[in-house]
Formats: sequence, C-alpha cells, structure tokens
Amino acid sequence: MCEHQAVSEWVVLLHVAVAFWFVAGLLGRNITMAKARTATDIGTLEELVDLSGRFERLMVIPGSFAVLVAGLLAAWAQGQPLAGADDWWLLTSLILFVAVGVLVPTVFLPHGKIFGSALEDAKQRGEVTP
Repeated sequence: MCEHQAVSEWVVLLHVAVAFWFVAGLLGRNITMAKARTATDIGTLEELVDLSGRFERLMVIPGSFAVLVAGLLAAWAQGQPLAGADDWWLLTSLILFVAVGVLVPTVFLPHGKIFGSALEDAKQRGEVTP
C-alpha cells in the first residue's frame, strides 16, 4: 500500500467518524426535544431544552461543518472530481448542504426565537404552556 493511499484511507475514516459524531448529536437533540414535548414540569422542561441546546452547540453545529470539511478532504485525497461524467454525488451533496444552510437563517432561527419567547413566558408563569 502506498503512502498516499494510507493517508486517503485515514481521511475517509476521519470523515466517517465525524459523520457518526454529527448524527449522534442530531439523535441526542431530537430525542431530548421529543422528551421535552411530553414534559409536564417546567423545571424538567427547562433542563431538557438546555440539554438539547448543548447537543446543538457541541455536536450538531460544529459536526455539520466538520463533516463538510472532512468530506471535501476525503474526496480530494481520493482524487474525486467535484462533478464527473457519471458521478454527481459530491456536487449534489454540496448543493444540499447549501440549501439546508439557507434554511438556518430563514426558518430555524426564527422558529427558535418564537420557541425561546414561549419558553420564557412558561418559566415566568411557572408552568408548561402549549
């Protein structure tokens, strides 16, 4: 095995490991928020939302960018073109990444602000609100 091939395999392994980290963060965040939706105690709700935020800040956000960077490095290490005659998966994944990135400021952040306001209102009332 040549040295370039060994480096390429390590970069691909890094990409896969980072993808597992990212998906674990998504699962942790989504499972935590699902549990928060059924919470009847404001203290429990607050803790679950806080835990969900930690998954978001420590795994999901950095993981999404790390998967992108590691994936591009893996493609480069393997000599994959951005777009080929029969192989458009890399360009397609980049387009999807940008499309989801556009949703962040246009959909996710505004919904998060609405949720944050509703949570603050619920905390002031001392009870879980719809």
